[in-house]
Amino acid sequence: MVDLKHSKNLSAKRLGVTVGDGCQTVEHFERCIEYGVSLVRFNLANNTILNSLDYIYQNLMTAINKYANPSSVEVLFDIPYPRSKVRYNTFEGLQYDVKKDTILKLVNSTEKMLNSRCLYVESKVFEVVSAGDTLCIGDGELTLNVERVERDFIEVKANNDWFVSDSKSLLIFGKEILQISEKNENIKSIAKRYNGKKISIALSFVEHESDILKAKEIGFENFKSFYAKVETQKGVDNIDDITRAFDAVIVARGDLALYAGIEELGENQNKIIEASNKKNKPVFVATEIFSSLKYRDIPTRAEISDVYNLSLNIISGGFLMTKESSMNDALQKTLEITRKLKI
Repeated sequence: MVDLKHSKNLSAKRLGVTVGDGCQTVEHFERCIEYGVSLVRFNLANNTILNSLDYIYQNLMTAINKYANPSSVEVLFDIPYPRSKVRYNTFEGLQYDVKKDTILKLVNSTEKMLNSRCLYVESKVFEVVSAGDTLCIGDGELTLNVERVERDFIEVKANNDWFVSDSKSLLIFGKEILQISEKNENIKSIAKRYNGKKISIALSFVEHESDILKAKEIGFENFKSFYAKVETQKGVDNIDDITRAFDAVIVARGDLALYAGIEELGENQNKIIEASNKKNKPVFVATEIFSSLKYRDIPTRAEISDVYNLSLNIISGGFLMTKESSMNDALQKTLEITRKLKI
């Protein structure tokens, strides 16, 4: 049941943006602060952002110190820990168009990547895949049917036109192939370099309350707050324990839809929001808030209704833009529409 006394004022909801090509300069961040953004997310699973982290972080600090109370804008490092997606690599690291019914080969050795029709995947994929499975690339933009599985290659057929680009995520519908990230030296380096800077941490694919202890054990014990990104059914099933242990929760509904089933997304999203409300923990809904603004001047009616209805249910927290804020034009349109909606 919605508590209406908490839901009348949409302006009480916080707005977050994600660093990307359209959101990384001092000018970009100044504009975000002007429009009321109070959470800035760095997706450190993105190698481009990871490699430019110090530069972009300094740009953000310059904008915050010039135009805002430093405590009014929260910096969030989203790290691929304690679990992360399986990813593939393309031939020579390039992007290639794929047409429907194109046959691709997934190989388990870079030495076998002979042309643009070959993708390198980790051996973990070979351990669980079977003929007849459906693979998904990215957020579901491209799906592939598994036609044949051999010891050193997997033959797949594209179900639609799209493209493949280097280091994108890959999953198998109905099978969990997440990686354990404990040996990631980049993560430990970030913990050391940014220790004590009042930065919050978002953990990926959180499934247990003990995941927060793992992060503290590798150097994140002195960071500001801990956000749990809930992206699997196991995470949803353990949401009461997770909300007890973590400071805030992110409904990462892009991966949640893929890993737990898109038909379950609505119910799972509501469970996460309700559990967060009961524990009085902030909850942020992420992914496809206003994604149509990447190619439209106004959002769809469904997006407006989605944001409004979520605003009625979220007591503390708000919305986290991902791809909407990664492109400059889309970022500007997103900021303008959220101001009009008083989010």
